[in-house]
Amino acid sequence: MRPDEFLRAAHLLPHELRVRANALRPYLRAQGCAECERIGDQLSLALTAATYDEMVAAGQLLAAAERRAAAHDGSHDPPTAGLGRLWAA
Repeated sequence: MRPDEFLRAAHLLPHELRVRANALRPYLRAQGCAECERIGDQLSLALTAATYDEMVAAGQLLAAAERRAAAHDGSHDPPTAGLGRLWAA
């Protein structure tokens, strides 16, 4: 999901869900870890649900992604937001 697609879909969410989606945003670009990729997939589905005005489904998918992220074994650092930290210098 491109950054502009994320922002457009996240804007449709109620504030509480938007905050929760932003916390999971780095998982959208996760690579090399199947579990991180699954979390990103659930977030992407939640944002797709928001574009169809299915806020209950979006909330359920976000909750599932949050549970999966919390249960993730943590054998590596969580994914980062990408190049932002390189450009922040």
